Amino acid sequence: MNPSTNYYKSFFTAPQAVYVGRRLHLAFGSGERMNIGFEGLPGEDENNRYYAMTDLDPYELKLAPYPTLTESNLNEILGPSSCENILGRGFFLKVGDGEKFVTNTEIFQHYVFAGSFIPDNTGDPCTSKGSGSLYAFRINCGQPLFSDEWGLPIIKIDLGEGMPTDPQISVGVNGKDNRIYIEKSGADLESIAAPPLNFDDGSLIYWREVTQ
Repeated sequence: MNPSTNYYKSFFTAPQAVYVGRRLHLAFGSGERMNIGFEGLPGEDENNRYYAMTDLDPYELKLAPYPTLTESNLNEILGPSSCENILGRGFFLKVGDGEKFVTNTEIFQHYVFAGSFIPDNTGDPCTSKGSGSLYAFRINCGQPLFSDEWGLPIIKIDLGEGMPTDPQISVGVNGKDNRIYIEKSGADLESIAAPPLNFDDGSLIYWREVTQ
């Protein structure tokens, strides 16, 4: 396959969905889980993406279906976004060479939480672990949750060495002091502050399907 003419994205986790107001939003990211050491192809636009988009007819009540969405129908986020910048059906962000989304997505208080991994194939293959990151942004507009040491918005934080596990949400008393927990290779556990709950906006806060 010639990557300059054709490259297929790999999706190994199911989309997550949540209503914001009366509109259903879907979120999902791509990543080469079957080739975790793939470091990308410099100069080629095969980089992985994270997508967030709306489903205007989730119950398929419309006689004629809406046209299939493509990236041309979405806004590309190139930096810190605000909710005023996103128009149309949604947005996507493109990550760097070799970076891949490797965890299931969690959605909490309208924020997407997704872990990514960048492989490190240099040095001893038995000890090279690569590095993980946690992305967190509003599903309807891409506005980041985190900020850097100067108070500027950032869409992801560094988790350090190792591949992250699925983000897990812990809700505190009265919806405050909520936490996100992520375990990495080597059993290191990260505890990160999650947004407080807002019980007054009338939207779904958190949803989890329980299967046997």
